[in-house]
Amino acid sequence: MNGLPTTSRGNVMALYQALESYGVNPEAIIKEVGIELPELSDNNRVVTAEMMDKLLYLAVRSTGDEAFGLRFADFIKPTSYHALGMALLYSPTLRSFCQRLERYFAMITTLDIVTFTESKQGCYLSTTAASEYSDITKRCHSDAWSAWIVNLIRLIYSQNYFPSKVSLFANSESQQERYQQLFGDQITFSASETRIYFEPKTLDMPLPTSNAELARANDKVVIQFLSQLNEADIAVQVQAKLIEQLPSGQCSKENIAEQLHLTERTLHNKLNGAGTSYHKLLLQTRQSLAQEYIKSNEVSLSEIAYLLGFTSISSFSRAFKQWTGISPRKYQKQVLTEF
Repeated sequence: MNGLPTTSRGNVMALYQALESYGVNPEAIIKEVGIELPELSDNNRVVTAEMMDKLLYLAVRSTGDEAFGLRFADFIKPTSYHALGMALLYSPTLRSFCQRLERYFAMITTLDIVTFTESKQGCYLSTTAASEYSDITKRCHSDAWSAWIVNLIRLIYSQNYFPSKVSLFANSESQQERYQQLFGDQITFSASETRIYFEPKTLDMPLPTSNAELARANDKVVIQFLSQLNEADIAVQVQAKLIEQLPSGQCSKENIAEQLHLTERTLHNKLNGAGTSYHKLLLQTRQSLAQEYIKSNEVSLSEIAYLLGFTSISSFSRAFKQWTGISPRKYQKQVLTEF
């Protein structure tokens, strides 16, 4: 975003705390890469790829721990990423957790890309580098993201959770036991891509921390942040306005275009150029939110219809049946009886 890959100040703060846990002076290291501590009080502060690469390299060198990324992840909390951390925490299911992480990962960093894949080869979250790293920092990224994701899933799902298998950039020549304690025995080392695999049957199980309304509220904050961070992403801007305006019903294409200070034709052309459309974004946003609300079992169907901008529960039911092939009541019954 904005050209240069960046990472959030939450990552730098976690690195600061990790270094302290080793008895290393973090201030000197952070200052060495050109970051002043007062700057980290700004929640919108971002750090360039070059700075983060150097920070991680210095962290490994100063601690002597090749698996520094695992310790680093211990200090990344849901609050490290503000609204996104909270949205992930309140996700209704592991599937929505994975989808949300993929969709909004750019709020955390643009140094790496997260993808959620469901295929015959398995269901997994993968992380790939968007920038060139040294092997030392590439291992740190692989270890840190994998450990953070597994730690967060344990927080929202089960303390005894282990992925079905994991692929890591790290080699297996040192500290293998440390990796197995965190990820289990099914680890592929020296992998070209970092992957965390899920058992398909677990993806739609309701999570104990689920709260669809709070997840949605935090999604809105995340989308607005991303919209400001990347003004060129017209689809993100439209989605932000849709989530904001759906409960009021003022989510027509004309109204959204007006709020973005565009004509309808210009909005249409910009979305077309981005490979999408207003109608497609509206359907995607409504369907995604509807299914999350129903799975959470915390909001009535009439309230869901209101929150999604429908004039009546019957119009919402018709739309939901078009999306899924079944009525919202039948879908709700299936979800509740299955779990």
